[in-house]
Amino acid sequence: MSLVSSPSCSADAGCPNGPVTLILAPLPSGFFPPSVFDPGYTISPCDTVTWDFGDGTTQSLIGTDQVTHDYPLPGNYVMRATVTNALGSKTTVNPNGAAVIATSPSRLSFSTGTGKYPGGVCENCIVVREDNGPLTITVLRSLDLSRSISTEAVVTDYATLKTVVRATLSFGPGETLKNFTMPIADDQLYTGSSRYFYLSLGNTSGGTLTMMNTSWQPSVTVVDDDSPPTLSIESAAAVAEGDSGLTRFEIPVHLSAPMGVGCYALVFFDAGTAGNSDFEAGGGANIEAGKTSGVVIGWVRGNTLPELDKSFRVRLEPPYTNADPLFGVTRSTVTIINDDAALYPAQTSAASNTPIKLTLDIGSPYLTPVTAVFTSSAPNIVPTPAPVSIPAGVTTATIVVTPRGEGRVQISAAVPARTTQPATINVPAARRRAAAH
Repeated sequence: MSLVSSPSCSADAGCPNGPVTLILAPLPSGFFPPSVFDPGYTISPCDTVTWDFGDGTTQSLIGTDQVTHDYPLPGNYVMRATVTNALGSKTTVNPNGAAVIATSPSRLSFSTGTGKYPGGVCENCIVVREDNGPLTITVLRSLDLSRSISTEAVVTDYATLKTVVRATLSFGPGETLKNFTMPIADDQLYTGSSRYFYLSLGNTSGGTLTMMNTSWQPSVTVVDDDSPPTLSIESAAAVAEGDSGLTRFEIPVHLSAPMGVGCYALVFFDAGTAGNSDFEAGGGANIEAGKTSGVVIGWVRGNTLPELDKSFRVRLEPPYTNADPLFGVTRSTVTIINDDAALYPAQTSAASNTPIKLTLDIGSPYLTPVTAVFTSSAPNIVPTPAPVSIPAGVTTATIVVTPRGEGRVQISAAVPARTTQPATINVPAARRRAAAH
């Protein structure tokens, strides 16, 4: 059920002088938001309705949905009706809990207009630059000016929903305007092209209507006078792939100057010589207010195969058109460094005293010459190969080994910054000629 009044009066229309009739009206089916009463419910003869008129007086009636009350003094009154029967009780308040104003009201509004700011136009607003200094805001009073009234002016930061100013304003008889001051910080930090603050009035007394100038919420727009900084990502990064699983990497991102608010960018990972199966996309590029650095994170997938170094790209994009801040370097090339080598063939057989060749594949070449050192698990069967020098730019080296006995031997190699897979050589027993009879 809903509570209405006759003659019509609400926070947007004052009741005329004289008695007010309050009515409990049924809500239609499908009413939104839902009422504490079932839609369509009407007062029955056994229902007791207790009225709270908001002026300190109450009245209880049985089986009727109407009551008439005379407010002796002007003021703002919130009305409630509680219906009680054998099933319990429920309370309803006049719509949205708004104040009903008895007698001729005063109207309060902010002195605002239409303003222009970078990227747009606002109605019912005040536009100032950040270096404006303290802003004087005016509240206007109209209609009935015959008595004293008061209100509370509130300024709320749109981004944080925190109260910036709370000022109590008192109007004496005949007074039509009051001013209060809103501080504006010139912080030398870029906080975005504009900051927005909502204006509202509340806790009014003495019979007032707090009206907006238009359908737009009254507001203050503060235009930043600082230049936006530049966000950039390091142009190159390298990460060793590892032998298994995922290896995390980080790419630094930088702001050329701190901002008064946090900033972020969209992050995209694009395949190159490294395919999508070689890495896992991450994210990041978030920098907190007051700081100048952050990271983009991702992962590369490890294996034990010798291969050339591979690369892919990470790029930054603004989260929306004309986003803050400006963008400088937006692309970074990530190189997956090969950290594997292997001896081939991995499994082979050779007769005793028969030379065989093994190939050492280091995957990606070194920039300077390196030396590969070898070991044999059974030097008495296969002697340890001599070290081999691998020139810069070369990816393979050949060694020759000659088994000296029978058995199973593992040949291993050690090269800088590589995990090397060994080769296994099986040397079978020599065949013996049958004895002559």
